[in-house]
Amino acid sequence: MHFAKEEWSVHEARWDLDLDVALWFREYLRIKAALPAQMPGPLTPPQTVTSNQPPSLEFQEGWEAWWSGLTSSPPGTEPGGVAGYARDEYQALASWPNLRSVVLDAVPVAERWHRDRKSAALNSWQPDLLLLEIVKAVEDSLGHELAPFRIDLLLLPIQTTEICEVIPGRFMLSEDQREAFLRSNLFRNTIRTFGSN
Repeated sequence: MHFAKEEWSVHEARWDLDLDVALWFREYLRIKAALPAQMPGPLTPPQTVTSNQPPSLEFQEGWEAWWSGLTSSPPGTEPGGVAGYARDEYQALASWPNLRSVVLDAVPVAERWHRDRKSAALNSWQPDLLLLEIVKAVEDSLGHELAPFRIDLLLLPIQTTEICEVIPGRFMLSEDQREAFLRSNLFRNTIRTFGSN
């Protein structure tokens, strides 16, 4: 989803295939998220299969590089879909050949999980005006329109209350936390900061 008013935009990466697939493999390979930027918390809906591969340092390191590559692209660029980490034979995982092999073997199952969850979510999804209302409230409190800015929200299918700012202006959070985050002082202050430049 993309919300914009001429000069500003808030991009919501919801139901992103590349992010979903990476998170699916985190659970499939039983990788423990070590840092807030790796967004600990189980998938929702849960995926029900796990690999018979034993956990390994290669899987952990390779997955962390994969996740970082997807979520830390430069400001102003679309998160996810980074060359090498998505749907191009996963060439960026070549330094972790066992991980890449497992990913190539099981990616159809991960993509099916993504399609099923997205289809179910779209059946009940309703657009809302909350974001526009909040930006207008910030502008009203300042007494002028905001300067051009862009903020990215990576809305993930996980159960967590954590919110992580990966790079300035790019936040990762659970899909379930979207409304609470948009209403938070953190989001309003971010809009004020980015919209005052």
